[in-house]
Amino acid sequence: MDNSLQQESSREVSQEILKTRIEISVPPRVLLVEDSVSMQLLIEAIFQSLDIPLTLVEHSRVAVELLEEQEFDLVFMDLQMPEMGGVEATKRIGTHVGPEALPIIILSATVQDHEIQEGLAAGANAYLAKPIDMEALLAALLQYWRPSAAADQ
Repeated sequence: MDNSLQQESSREVSQEILKTRIEISVPPRVLLVEDSVSMQLLIEAIFQSLDIPLTLVEHSRVAVELLEEQEFDLVFMDLQMPEMGGVEATKRIGTHVGPEALPIIILSATVQDHEIQEGLAAGANAYLAKPIDMEALLAALLQYWRPSAAADQ
């Protein structure tokens, strides 16, 4: 089988699994922390195609404050943010909840391994490269979203 066909098939299977999880539970509550308007639009379109609502904030400081008031199931956090970087925000979020209770997936266009490692060391659960690869995003959603926790609320 052609590699692109295998990827498409794998993506379709992942989408079906995710769709089934949403149908038997509720969609995950996802917070996107991203300052790039073009990346916001792209990620928002991806989540809309998956029927997953998305709460969007442009600054990590706002995200930290929002997480003190609202509950989310997943956070997608850009590493390079104005005012407060994604690493610092991840550390602050971790002091309130912890990586098991609130998975944080860092997003970055950087190829500098030390920045990625800093984000993971700060408490992030995973890393996704930008531009976002649909298969990697689906894998992260399936791995880190716990539908049973969302359904109990």
